[in-house]
Amino acid sequence: MLDWFVRNARIVDGSGNPWFRGGVGIRDGRIVAVGDLKGARATRELDAGDRCLAPGFIDAHTHSDFSLPTFPRGESRISQGVTTEVGGNCGFAPFPVDPDRLDLLRDSSSFIASSLSWEWRSAADFLRHLESKPLSLNFIPLVAHGAVRVAVMGFDRRPPSAAEMERMQALVAEAMEAGAAGISSGLAYAPGIFAATEEMVELCRVVARYGGIYATHMRDQEAGLLDSVEESLRVGREAGVPVQISHHKAMGEAHWGRVKDSLARVDEARAGGQDVTLDVYPYTAVSTTVTRFLPAWTLEGGVGALLDRLRTPGLRAQILQEASADRSVKWGNVLVAAVRKREHAACEGMTLEALGRAHDKPPLEAAVDLIVADGAPFPIIRFIMAEEDVQHVLRHPAVMIGSDGYAMSPALGSKPHPRSYGTFTRVLGEYVRERRVLSLEEAVRKMTAFPAARFGLWDRGLIRPGQVADLVLFDAETIRDIATFTDPHQYSAGIEWVMVGGQMVWREGKDTGALTGQVLRARTR
Repeated sequence: MLDWFVRNARIVDGSGNPWFRGGVGIRDGRIVAVGDLKGARATRELDAGDRCLAPGFIDAHTHSDFSLPTFPRGESRISQGVTTEVGGNCGFAPFPVDPDRLDLLRDSSSFIASSLSWEWRSAADFLRHLESKPLSLNFIPLVAHGAVRVAVMGFDRRPPSAAEMERMQALVAEAMEAGAAGISSGLAYAPGIFAATEEMVELCRVVARYGGIYATHMRDQEAGLLDSVEESLRVGREAGVPVQISHHKAMGEAHWGRVKDSLARVDEARAGGQDVTLDVYPYTAVSTTVTRFLPAWTLEGGVGALLDRLRTPGLRAQILQEASADRSVKWGNVLVAAVRKREHAACEGMTLEALGRAHDKPPLEAAVDLIVADGAPFPIIRFIMAEEDVQHVLRHPAVMIGSDGYAMSPALGSKPHPRSYGTFTRVLGEYVRERRVLSLEEAVRKMTAFPAARFGLWDRGLIRPGQVADLVLFDAETIRDIATFTDPHQYSAGIEWVMVGGQMVWREGKDTGALTGQVLRARTR
């Protein structure tokens, strides 16, 4: 007797092979039969109505470690069919924590964090804390270079001493022992921006001993795009670790089209035997922090030191002068995504150009004023990529889907990037059905079996007997993203239901409350 029998489905099994009609039998949280299944008997039957049944989507790139402790149901994720996500990306993570430097870590991640308690210290502590929450979906951790560097060196703009390197290596090993799947870097952000390539090689050598990967937000995705790809490949070669290039793109109109060259270099490296893959999200706008417009030296010492500099008239003038040297920024394409203090809530969703007009100041000066008044740098959304480039990257066979978003609820408010709610449904609706950039089967592969293999989820990502029953049923004719930049907290259309571990977690547009989510540790999965 089966627990569930899903009949009359178009099975898109995750392999990239053509879909086929059939049924799926589930028992004890796993798929036990696939095919015709005539005469199957089950406690509960589901008629798929000739809709598409696929493995649960695996988000290869998120920041949900900062939000799942607060929003453990992850409605923004499960509502678009995501059943597993990888956190700790871009060098940001809420662990490890050195008590003496907690303020530095907390403040530096405030543009993505959501009211964390910060009661843990180690990776193991944090993962146990997360497991105590009523999770709806699964979580895979990465250890973040930036957090490790903060714990050992704070925001010092210098190379580590031998003793500091040894301590960072120990913290990376500790996180890998706790179950991290690899290490991430954010070489465009402080403190990662202060790290030399050699520092990443030494830390990745530790990761390589555990069979982990190196996921990198590269140093530059604009003029230095190709050099940054070379740096990423060098780290992988010298450390002997697989490379995952995060949210691949070319930013800035002057650099549009260069993804063809960067992907050609990846192809060359792969042809030469190097293990390198990438991820992408299906939007032409990025979400980052407003500090990306400020000189790197202003971030030495952390957010508190930055605020002190911005409050000092002479330094403030120097910072604005240096930051204004880049004439390519189109301030009307930069949105304020969120603020900390409610008295500034009217700024959310406003362009920096409009912010400047409202205060009769240049946009960057108005932004600096808001940083100081709000008490921290704020997240921004910036329209800076070419649609043609997004499509070119999406098509590449070594590219999987990663939202760069995080688990949240509409209760959060603010104006976050809609990718947290719509990445996967946007791929299926916009880029499969409407634009025909990808076939249905290839898109599902990029969301399921491909990331599953990358992160060692050998019993997920396919519809096969023996696999965990993480499944999503969707209507290929109606699936689409609803979330927009002006109204991002909207669930997608066309997702009929989502199952995690053989339990229904999302049905008819609602969270069922099932407690199905797990932390998927690399050493135990």
